[in-house]
Amino acid sequence: MNIRTFALGGAAAVAMTSLLGIAPAFAFTHHPATPEEIRQTDQLNAQSLANAQATGGAAVSNTNGMQTSAPAQPTPAPDKSDTNTPSNGQ
Repeated sequence: MNIRTFALGGAAAVAMTSLLGIAPAFAFTHHPATPEEIRQTDQLNAQSLANAQATGGAAVSNTNGMQTSAPAQPTPAPDKSDTNTPSNGQ
């Protein structure tokens, strides 16, 4: 590996690393939340806190926002028929 390849590789590594630091800056939205959005967020946070305190923090939340206090039941095992044997019985 010659010095030119090493220098170009180092410059590429620095450029890629600096892009990782810039990405979070683009995540900021340039429009503030409306008072209604802030009220709704506060209401949802308070509701979530009340639910967590009522169940002792043992509730599991799914994607629909509904909560269940019991863990999901495992699915029953399929029938134990041997699927690896050939159909001719050998």
